[in-house]
Amino acid sequence: MQKLNCRLLEEIIAKALIESLTGLIKEKHRLGLVPSYKAAGLLGYSLDSMREFIRRGQFVAVKEGKTWITHPSLNVRKMQI
Repeated sequence: MQKLNCRLLEEIIAKALIESLTGLIKEKHRLGLVPSYKAAGLLGYSLDSMREFIRRGQFVAVKEGKTWITHPSLNVRKMQI
């Protein structure tokens, strides 16, 4: 039971973190940010993998026109909570 409650709390915190980081990106959107395809290349991911990470909320990015912008360090899957 306690494990289940911790998992729910982790999910809530992760969603809040993503929303906060997205807001920061929108405010300061040119501080070292790159299109997602460049971040994918820097990290060794395929463009399709990067799109899937963004879609699943595992990578923080903001859509600017038709392009997702992000920073290579915004990989939620590797962040420690």
